Amino acid sequence: ISRFFTFDEHATLIEGAYHFPLVVLSLLVAVFASFMAFNVARQAAITEDKIRRNTLLGTGSIALGGGIWSMHFLGMTAFDLCLSVNYDPFVTGLSAIPGVAAAWVALHLLIKTRISIAEIVLGGVLVGAGIGTMHYSGMAAMEMAPLLRYDLGMFALSIVVAVCLAMLSLWIKFGITAATKSKKLLGKHVLLASIVMGLAISGMHYTGMAAARFVLPPGMETSNQSSDIAVFLAISIAIVTLVLITTVLGISLLFKYRDVMVRAIESERIQSAITDTAVDAILTVD
Repeated sequence: ISRFFTFDEHATLIEGAYHFPLVVLSLLVAVFASFMAFNVARQAAITEDKIRRNTLLGTGSIALGGGIWSMHFLGMTAFDLCLSVNYDPFVTGLSAIPGVAAAWVALHLLIKTRISIAEIVLGGVLVGAGIGTMHYSGMAAMEMAPLLRYDLGMFALSIVVAVCLAMLSLWIKFGITAATKSKKLLGKHVLLASIVMGLAISGMHYTGMAAARFVLPPGMETSNQSSDIAVFLAISIAIVTLVLITTVLGISLLFKYRDVMVRAIESERIQSAITDTAVDAILTVD
């Protein structure tokens, strides 16, 4: 493992550059995916039907995990090394699994009505570790001529960023809401927590990218290649991810609408029973 953190100090390192619009797009995807997760978790928490709850948690985990993976891949395509870079499809596909696992942990914590400090810490560590594993396994899928090495300090910092911001996001969701006990501010808390969770996802990625060292082999030269394919791929990934997340949100809203209709029908039935039995002063409600 140590070889990934060591390289010749006299070696030539390749400096890449970012396409700013794709960086912004990756941040928006991370925040939107987090916002979806918080809303799906809130709906799952009040759903009594076990099958429906598991459906929400399952689809939510896949959508959030897909959002995490998509943010990572968007960030990768936003980074231009001025040389040919391919990705191993098998390793790239496997890299999505830790992201889905991190999403599953996050959603199962978010459906709780209360959460302890120990659970916030443990949840932050698990979510941060999942995001980190997804990122670095995705980096391992890169197929290119330069050697990929890491600065140990920045590598460790990237994990710390993911863990700390994940814990902060959970604390915002539960801590501030419990402290204020205001339902009016709940939406703002969810939005703020979503932004922080999105920063945990993207912050880990870009700190991890800052830790990367691309060592140029002797005799190799860089070249200016067109990034049109990368941009097209990035936009395609973003569209597919946003459609997936929107679909999950639609499922959540559908379940919410059905629950509201059931409560409305039940309320109407009770009101009708009260009216029908008012003369006899007898109330018959199952």
